[in-house]
Amino acid sequence: MKKAGTAVALAVAGALVAWSCGGGGGGSTQPTPSGGGNTSAVTITITGQGGKLAFSPNPATVSPGQLVVFKNNDVTAHHIMLDDGTVQTPDINPGATSPAVAMGTNGSLSYHCIIHPGMVGGFHAFYLLALSEVFGVPRATAAAAAVAAHALSNLPVLVLGLVLLGREGLSLGKVVGVTQSEQELSEVRS
Repeated sequence: MKKAGTAVALAVAGALVAWSCGGGGGGSTQPTPSGGGNTSAVTITITGQGGKLAFSPNPATVSPGQLVVFKNNDVTAHHIMLDDGTVQTPDINPGATSPAVAMGTNGSLSYHCIIHPGMVGGFHAFYLLALSEVFGVPRATAAAAAVAAHALSNLPVLVLGLVLLGREGLSLGKVVGVTQSEQELSEVRS
């Protein structure tokens, strides 16, 4: 019975780790536009840090319809698609940058890599737009509120995952150690 509970806890922990991997990049870092105004392309970087696939910044603050390019700083190809399926990039090889695509025009707030389904990203566009345009909140304040809302929405999942790990006598350090060991074994086998 204890083994079954441990398996469930590891599965939940693995899912949380995979889910959080796509969330890399930090909350308050804003994308750097390549020019001025809302029509300039925003660069979202694809990283592969320590085996963790991530977008940076994530979530990105963009206006609906703003152009976005994805710069692949990873060692493997990626193919990005909005979760609603309306926009996607071609395969982006290591070191390459995608063509500019207009993001968030149909209300999709998130995107993912088709090749790596656990690699997800999102936009603060509509939250930011609602606060700044509808309620007249300054853009800087609206962006900060969007980041805070994103962090608060992830907090219950994080707490639940930690509680489940603790119930099984596991820690994040043990989960990371197992993940690294599995990666090392797969590299040796390759």
